[in-house]
Amino acid sequence: MALAASMADVQQQAPGAATPPAALAAGGADPAASQRADPEPPLLRLVDVPEEPPESAEGCLAVALRLPDGQRVSRRFLAAATVGQLAAYAAQQAGGRRVAVAAQFPKRTLSDMDATLAAAGVEDRSMLTVTLL
Repeated sequence: MALAASMADVQQQAPGAATPPAALAAGGADPAASQRADPEPPLLRLVDVPEEPPESAEGCLAVALRLPDGQRVSRRFLAAATVGQLAAYAAQQAGGRRVAVAAQFPKRTLSDMDATLAAAGVEDRSMLTVTLL
């Protein structure tokens, strides 16, 4: 089970403790980050990315994501999964950076993170665009 970490979770870490690599990918304190001109923003909250359902599962949606680097990844989600879970998966694929997910037709940003994919209008074989925030 994969997780997307929040900055609040990283800040609750004990002072002096080593920062785990997952926290760094999610925007945790990185000594080299202060030297970078464009630090990566953290993800907003802890979101559990569910296991990929089998193709035969009822309500299974095959979703393709076009990542910011042009790469295309495909994954199955249940229609009852939330937009937040989809966005957390997209963020993982984008190197742990904060992202926005948009549908191409009709063109709209999926902004209600608590909405189910079905309620957000995500259909089987949808192509969604992932952009960095």
